[in-house]
Amino acid sequence: TWAARDGVQECREACGGHGYLKLSTIGDLRGNNDPNCTYEGENNVLIQQASNWLLSVRAKGNERFAEVSPLGSATFLAHSAQIRGQRATWTTAAEAGTLSNLISAMDWLVAYLLEETYRKVTELKQRGKSSFEARNDSQSYYARTLSIAYGERMLLHVYSKFLANLEPGSERQTFERLGVLYGAGIVLKHIGLFYQGGYFAQQPNGMALLQQVVLDLLPVIKREAIALVDAIAPPDFILNSPLGMSDGDVYRHMESAIMQAPEALERPKWWRDVVHRDYVQAKL
Repeated sequence: TWAARDGVQECREACGGHGYLKLSTIGDLRGNNDPNCTYEGENNVLIQQASNWLLSVRAKGNERFAEVSPLGSATFLAHSAQIRGQRATWTTAAEAGTLSNLISAMDWLVAYLLEETYRKVTELKQRGKSSFEARNDSQSYYARTLSIAYGERMLLHVYSKFLANLEPGSERQTFERLGVLYGAGIVLKHIGLFYQGGYFAQQPNGMALLQQVVLDLLPVIKREAIALVDAIAPPDFILNSPLGMSDGDVYRHMESAIMQAPEALERPKWWRDVVHRDYVQAKL
């Protein structure tokens, strides 16, 4: 829901002042989505629950992750020790920009953050803090980041499994580029943690390689953006926004929407308050 919120806001800002017009309906999208960030508990509360579960399983041993994850979202953590020992071996942007390498990087990040968070909670308990206090005091920089990375890794993993079921072709290549762009983006988002944990110990130029991946993808995806949007967009009647009509004739649709609005060609009811001056007494 945070990703959807940020996506709507970025699209709104990309439309300039037009994005803030009532007729654009982008404000309606933002208003409809914002409550999703607090339904069934505010997002940070849900994130804390996710980290609590990960820590509770970690306390019983990493091998337990293979038994308590029926959907496979945490099965990889059964091999947490081996994953934490891995290091980036990319030497080119082409190697860095593969879904398998990006998923491996996120596997490492989640395993690293889980161990660091578990160590922090254990340390706080040894100082005499209760389990409740230890969990609260380990949220910033530890448990919260762990849960977010865990969710981002899951999204990338599920997307990769979806692509594996597609037949080879131009459509699959396009979707792969989108997945790589997202994966490179989330790795760069957490780049400080990767360097902190030593993931790029053998490849100190890892950040520059990932940045090059993004720079190489942007012009390619830009050419395919309209086709991608058209493939998933609802009909114009459902979208109900002159900024997003399928023919792309923005200004004609904006003019039509303005001219057809109720009372658009009439004086407003408060016009006398602006121009009628009989109530102003002369001072001479």
